[in-house]
Amino acid sequence: MGMTSAPSASCSCLIVDDDPAMRALLTVQLELLGAEVKVTEDAEQALAQLEGGGEAFDVVVTDHRLPDQRRGIEVLERARVALPTAELFLLSAHIEAQTLDQAAEYGATVVDKVDLSPIVQRITSLMAG
Repeated sequence: MGMTSAPSASCSCLIVDDDPAMRALLTVQLELLGAEVKVTEDAEQALAQLEGGGEAFDVVVTDHRLPDQRRGIEVLERARVALPTAELFLLSAHIEAQTLDQAAEYGATVVDKVDLSPIVQRITSLMAG
């Protein structure tokens, strides 16, 4: 008789991406790991979640380019203030030196959209306690 144990820790994640396919992919992957996932499609919704004070996210994943000329960097900046210990990730299809530098200012990891493994690995680690 094999027994499976539930994750010993919980992990709350905020995903910010205007691409429905990317939102769905991330949601499925992270929920399969046992994470609680909230999803927004633009910076305005994300900032309301972050500044509403209702939920403390362990992980924030945002796309670099968001609708209405907003940038994921703005979400990271506000997330760092609201959630000083959160793990921050910036998704980008085109990783440039300037993007890396901006993300580093907030302690964020830049992740290529075709390889989400850094996010999965970090959440797996957080879920292990």
